[in-house]
Amino acid sequence: MTILDSSELLAQLPSELHADITHMVSELPDLFDQRRLAEMDAHLAGRVLASSSFIQRQAVRFPEISEKLLQGVDPINWCVDSLFEELTGRVDGVTDEATMMRLLRQFRNQYMLQIAWLDLAGAEVDSILQYLSALADALIRCAVEWAYSMACARSGIPRDEQGKEQQLIVIGMGKLGAKELNFSSDIDLIFCYPSRGETDGTRSTSNEEFFTKMCRMVIRLLDKVTVDGFVFRVDTRLRPFGESGALVLNHDAMEIYYQSHAREWERYAMVKARLITGSKEGKAELTTMIKAFVFRRYLDYGVFDSIRVMKRQIEAQLQKKGVEHNVKLGPGGIREIEFIGQAFQLIRGGRDKALQARGILKVLGLLADRNQISPLAAQELSEDYRYLRRLENHIQEIDDRQTHDLPTDTKNQLRLVLSMGFSSWLELLEKTQQTMKRVHQYFDRLVDFDEPTEQTDNTDWLDLTEEGLDSFLAAKGGSVSEETRKGIIHFCHSYPVRQLQEKGRQYIVRLLPMLLERLLIVEPEEKTVLIFLAMLEKICNRVAYLVLLVESPSVFNQLTRLAILSPWIVTQVTRSPILLDELIDPHSLYQVPSKDELQADLDNALLSIDSDDIEAQMEALRLFKQTSVLHVAASDLTGTLPVMVVSDKLTEIAEVIVEKVVTLSWKSICAQYGTPANASAQSVSGFAVIGFGKMGGIELGFGSDLDVVFLHKEAQIDEMTVGDRAISLGEFYMRLGRKIITYMVTRTFSGLLYEMDLRLRPNGNSGLLVSSESSFEQYQRKNAWAWEHQALVRARFVAGCSDVAERFNKIRSEVLGLRRDITTLRNEVVEMREKMRSTLLTKKQGFFDLKHGVGGIVDIEFIVQFGVLANANEHDSLLTYTDNIRLLHELNKIGFLSTLQQQNLDGAYKAYREASHHASLAEQPTMVPVDVVEEQVRQVALVWDEIMINN
Repeated sequence: MTILDSSELLAQLPSELHADITHMVSELPDLFDQRRLAEMDAHLAGRVLASSSFIQRQAVRFPEISEKLLQGVDPINWCVDSLFEELTGRVDGVTDEATMMRLLRQFRNQYMLQIAWLDLAGAEVDSILQYLSALADALIRCAVEWAYSMACARSGIPRDEQGKEQQLIVIGMGKLGAKELNFSSDIDLIFCYPSRGETDGTRSTSNEEFFTKMCRMVIRLLDKVTVDGFVFRVDTRLRPFGESGALVLNHDAMEIYYQSHAREWERYAMVKARLITGSKEGKAELTTMIKAFVFRRYLDYGVFDSIRVMKRQIEAQLQKKGVEHNVKLGPGGIREIEFIGQAFQLIRGGRDKALQARGILKVLGLLADRNQISPLAAQELSEDYRYLRRLENHIQEIDDRQTHDLPTDTKNQLRLVLSMGFSSWLELLEKTQQTMKRVHQYFDRLVDFDEPTEQTDNTDWLDLTEEGLDSFLAAKGGSVSEETRKGIIHFCHSYPVRQLQEKGRQYIVRLLPMLLERLLIVEPEEKTVLIFLAMLEKICNRVAYLVLLVESPSVFNQLTRLAILSPWIVTQVTRSPILLDELIDPHSLYQVPSKDELQADLDNALLSIDSDDIEAQMEALRLFKQTSVLHVAASDLTGTLPVMVVSDKLTEIAEVIVEKVVTLSWKSICAQYGTPANASAQSVSGFAVIGFGKMGGIELGFGSDLDVVFLHKEAQIDEMTVGDRAISLGEFYMRLGRKIITYMVTRTFSGLLYEMDLRLRPNGNSGLLVSSESSFEQYQRKNAWAWEHQALVRARFVAGCSDVAERFNKIRSEVLGLRRDITTLRNEVVEMREKMRSTLLTKKQGFFDLKHGVGGIVDIEFIVQFGVLANANEHDSLLTYTDNIRLLHELNKIGFLSTLQQQNLDGAYKAYREASHHASLAEQPTMVPVDVVEEQVRQVALVWDEIMINN
């Protein structure tokens, strides 16, 4: 065999690196010969070999691997399970620790050789990070499995108090947890086991002692330096209580620590936590606990304080000498990119579960998608991250050392220039400096959570006196009434405020002057101040919301603006403070979703809730309604939605909720009692919800209840469901109706969904909860009063089975289309109107009752209903719509109303509806000063007299 003249490998390499290549060729004469050289890219091989002393050493130790690499063969299946399977095959039968250590280290070095070669040969950095993380997982799992078997052989299997086997859970932190491990990284681990108990061996020991000894063995297997080196340096200082804490804890102890003792920076550390070993059940339970600790359900602006502290610590470290060329810790280094992503994750990850992703590149993309950072920022930071991570790996691959500093010696600088593809050290240095400068600019700009300017006034807000308040107001040029003054003093001395912990006290002291200046000086609204303080008194124990109002000027400004316009909004926030989150993005706040978007949002809200967790479903439904209605209210108050669209949107929200409640109730009842024959538990069959009143007329307001009737298909009296607990279909549909009502009217922490009114069903409150199609038809044809046919004008199918909907529509059309004696009908309608007015009209000097006053909403509705019932037998077009505005147009088309009458009624109805909406949002009765609607009242009363009295 002719030994290669190394000139081919040395070509285009700096002369300073020739000696290493020549030495390696002499060490591997069988590998470097003319024949093999012809099969490979000599220049690529020369560059890779010259760039890394580590590769040179390992190539000599493992020539068979080097040969495959030189031939361009990637021999690795980078699946963790495959690596683990190969490794466990190698250590099978090993019983002594020294042999186990040797095999683990050999495996590690062989695969690190291949990873370093692939990296230096130009593989994508994302793949290299994944390969390193997969290798670490396999090695950790193997070490844990072996240590467990040895410990069990000595002490028996650890079990909980119920006798269930316990397994060690290893939590990978940092870059290991995110599967972004760098080449010579140490690994941050936390150890945990599920439950207290003891082993079942003859030498029984507590689970705590068992797993403590086992963890020490795992650390030795990985961390101890032998003649073969080490596997990974193991750092366990991130565990509860740090170095002074127990090496391993059970689930309960972990939960107590993270609920009661953990510091804010530990939430940051846990963002990337990933469970590597353990049983499926044990890992699921621990994952739930960790996520609850890290990611708050609300948008967590309380994390600003800890972010500020950590940012200041980073900036302090940047002042130290020697970090300017540290690609991880220097200004604009890898840590700052990670910090940007994790800051947003901590703030928003509780509400937006996608942001709970561990990888920084994915997080940056998600932040751009959600308009938290610009697409350009995400693109540039991703490019910079990949560059810096590749550079970091190449630095560490020079000699397998955990360093992040650019080399200072000429030889290693040449190696780095060669591996990174630059023409000179100056060019590499300039590129690196430009990259880090850009990152640092983003770091300063995107994590711009500077401490707000401290208040300069000396007011002692928590011991506020009337003199102190007057002094504050005088300095600002304002004054208040005695009632408002007493309200402010009362708030400051109230029990909820007095019992606040230090952080809450700090924020309430900062919030109060902001609030008073805004609502007493800038835009004097004394009534709003008192309403706002009442809200704060109820929610101040949830300090996160005080933090949100102080830390986010946009939220504070939005809420005070809307509070001035609508006390109703403040009431809703008081009931569900999580609604404050909706105020963060003004653009989003005034975007009212379409019905399809509402359905998708509700599906997502329920996606992670167990099917049998009805309480959680109820809470999710209520929060969905409150959030959705808030968007409509904000848009209504600011004039971005026309009045009719407001009602449309409120009705769509109700429809989406009813549809979902019917589906959830159907699945629940089917799970208990089986399904009707030929029906599926996944699809509602033979049942329908019919909307009446404002629901049926697509005219819901902010405080409307739902008038509904439940119908079911015809069934034989003895027909039963198909299931283990079969019941009659009549009973089945009755239970379904009750379940729907339970979902809707049960008062949870967030209140109820909607009040339900079922009095329009056949025979009213004395009738069956769910009516069959035939009984409903028979009642409408033979027993219903004229006012019940009036109600049928506004009735429509809302949710459930399309077959029942079709049957209902047929019944409705036929009943409304019956020929009636017009005089009798007119008398009955007028009589019912007078009865309603006599019992429901609200009288107040100088004010008009929008609903029941003469010339009000009900007069318009009764005119429409009379017109439909009097003419539907000859005009099918009157059977198409259920809302008053379109019916007014149809009545005009058939000549029942003149154009002037239709226009006057149309204009008055819209004006009344808008006034009603705003009265609800102002939490006022539906009364307005007479002079505001005087002209509309006159016009409606005139049409009433023309149609109903004088005709």
